[in-house]
Amino acid sequence: ITDRIHAFSGISDSVEASGRTQVTFSADIVTGEDGTVSIGSITASQDVDPSHVQLTVTDVPSEDYAAACLWSDGEEAIAGILPDEPGVYLLTIAVAEDDSFTGASQFRFVVSPS
Repeated sequence: ITDRIHAFSGISDSVEASGRTQVTFSADIVTGEDGTVSIGSITASQDVDPSHVQLTVTDVPSEDYAAACLWSDGEEAIAGILPDEPGVYLLTIAVAEDDSFTGASQFRFVVSPS
């Protein structure tokens, strides 16, 4: 993610073309009473190295907001990429730079006005 590129692509190599093992992710996205959002937990369908998994949050549809971190960066870093402003956002969790695994999962969530 740079000033000119606002999102990590949710498209990953096909399993057949890459010979890699497919990974899907689940995320427990929690909305607080004040409208803020947090991620309670993230799980993967395969035992993938968290340092090879990138989390990206972008706003929908304008892509004025974009932030990313690695899963291995920990809870504080993940909390740091979550937006404060009301709106609709997309969380993309994707395998990046791994020779054994491929896959991405996306989740929409809403940050409500407080």
